[in-house]
Amino acid sequence: RYITTVNSATVLSSSEIRLTPNISSRRGAAVAMELIDFESSFEFQFESFLGNRNSGGDGMAIVFHDDDRGFNAIGSGVGCLVATNIQNGIMLDLDTHPDSGFPQDHGAIRRIGIGNAPGTLSPRIALPNLENGSYHPVVVSWNADSQTLEYTIDGMLAGSYTGDLITNYFNGSSLVYLAFTAGTGGRRNEHRIRFSSYCSLPFFVDVDGDGLSNHLDLDSDG
Repeated sequence: RYITTVNSATVLSSSEIRLTPNISSRRGAAVAMELIDFESSFEFQFESFLGNRNSGGDGMAIVFHDDDRGFNAIGSGVGCLVATNIQNGIMLDLDTHPDSGFPQDHGAIRRIGIGNAPGTLSPRIALPNLENGSYHPVVVSWNADSQTLEYTIDGMLAGSYTGDLITNYFNGSSLVYLAFTAGTGGRRNEHRIRFSSYCSLPFFVDVDGDGLSNHLDLDSDG
């Protein structure tokens, strides 16, 4: 089992998870059951479905964190895409709620932490209408050499940040948790994610316990 679901989230098929139904006041998360290693460069992709109501909300986020609660760290705050109160982390927004002075669907990279409102690490970037009833390809990439994290949707840049995430936001840990979160408030939409294969996610898996992830290992588990 690679991913588990929490609250309103439901597994729809071997490749698809619904994070929230098209119902008000729902929050859901899909939590990876392995860790992601920020000491190494990686890239992964999935498809996001953000509903078909232009007046809906609120969107979803990709969350990386080192909360002490580990796999059980589930956020709150629908307006913050159910990432508030997760400690030592960042979130990559796919936000469909019109904010004050920023009515478009948009992306941004933000820091998160208990007791703190999310702080912006990259400027909000306006995106085309994401609530059009279609799936949208999302690509997340991390370059460990340049320490640059980027993500795109439909091939458009949604956010980019360069800096020491491990020291500044992950509490010194290079191995962090991954979650996909979504919420609805008064505004609502169905939110779903879909993968070509869960095995494509760059999990840190070390079968022989030598401290090297399988994909970097040259011995029997590589």
